[in-house]
Amino acid sequence: MSNKKTIIIDFGKISTPYCGLAEVALNYAQALERLKRNDLEFKYIVPKPLLEEFNKQVGVEAISPKYSGLNRLCYYLSRRRQFLCRLPEFDLYHYLHFYSPWGPKLDGVKPILLTVHDLHALERKRAENRLRRKLDQVSHIAFISQFAAKEYDKHFAALTKQTRVIVNGVKRPPVVDQHCSDEWKNKYADFLFTLGGLKRKNIHSLLGMLEENNQVDSLKDIKLLVAGSVKDKYKKQLIAEAAQRGVQHKVVFLGSVSEQDKYALMQACRAFVFPSLQEGFGLPVIEALHFGKLVFCSNKTSLPEVGGEMVYYWEHFDAAYMSTILQQGLQDDAFNEDKITQRKHYANNFDWDKNAQQYVDYYLQILK
Repeated sequence: MSNKKTIIIDFGKISTPYCGLAEVALNYAQALERLKRNDLEFKYIVPKPLLEEFNKQVGVEAISPKYSGLNRLCYYLSRRRQFLCRLPEFDLYHYLHFYSPWGPKLDGVKPILLTVHDLHALERKRAENRLRRKLDQVSHIAFISQFAAKEYDKHFAALTKQTRVIVNGVKRPPVVDQHCSDEWKNKYADFLFTLGGLKRKNIHSLLGMLEENNQVDSLKDIKLLVAGSVKDKYKKQLIAEAAQRGVQHKVVFLGSVSEQDKYALMQACRAFVFPSLQEGFGLPVIEALHFGKLVFCSNKTSLPEVGGEMVYYWEHFDAAYMSTILQQGLQDDAFNEDKITQRKHYANNFDWDKNAQQYVDYYLQILK
C-alpha cells in the first residue's frame, strides 16, 4: 500500500501565458518536477490558455477545466463544480492565487492552501468579495513577501489561518544574444528601460523626470523605452503629457515584447527604472539585477524588501528630485564592476528550486 500523498496545484483562471502570474505558476511547476519526490505526487489544474505553454515547459499531463460555453453557464447558474472538471482524489489542495473559479471548499478534513501575492483586490469591490470568499475556503496561507503578510494581518487579523512567508523565485535569464542587445543599443543609443502597462506602474512620473533631465548635460539625450501592453486610455494620457512636457521624442512605447527582447533590453539599457506604486513582489527588479543593472524604483509596498541595498529608491515623485536621484546613481555607480557583481550575486538568492523546496516542507508540515 502506497503512502504517497497527492497534492493538486491549481493555476487558477489565467487568461494569457504572457503575464506575471503565468510566469510564476509555470516556473513553480517546473521546480516542483525537478525535485522528483517519491512521497508526493503533484497534479496540475491548468486553464486552457496556458495549457500549450505548460506542456512545453513542464512536460507532464495536466487537467484542463472546461470553462466555456454551456459549462460556464451551468457553473454560474448552479455553482456545481463538476461542470468544470472532475477533481481527482487529493490529500492537499493548493491554489496558486485567489482567482480560481473551480476547486474544493474547506470541509474541515482535507487542508487547502492559498498563495497570496498581494492585496490589491481590496481596492475593487468585486475582487475584494472574491478574495474574502476564497480566504474563507482555505485552511492555510502562504505569502510571497513580508509586506503581503503584514497587509493581511492589517485587514484580516480576525481570521484564524496558519500562515507562512515563502519568497518567490526568479528565473535566471538565459545568455542574451549579443547581436540582439547591440541592435537595441544602436537603434536607441542611451536609454532607460521600464516594464508595465497599468496606471499603478506610475510611468507618468518618469515623464516629468525626463523633462528635468534636459537641464543636465549628462542626461539630456537619454530616452525612455516602455515595454508592455499599456492600456489605451492610459497610453493616450502618457502621450499627451509627454507632448505637453516636450519630451515626446524621448519616449518609445514598444508594446508587448518577446522574452528574448525583454532580456536584451535589460542588458542594453543604461538603467532599469520602476516607479511602481503597488507590487506584490517586484519580479522585474530582480530580473534587471541578474544582469548587474543599475535599478531605480519606488520605495512603495514590497519593493524595498525585494531590492534591499542593491537598488536606488525614489521616496516621492517630484520630477526634480527623481532626476537628481537618477543623476547621483548614474555618477556613483558608473561602470563599477564590484557593484555589478554584487547585484548579480544578490539576484541569485531568488531561486525557484529553493522556493519549491520551502513549499514542499510546508506541504509536509500541513499533512502531518
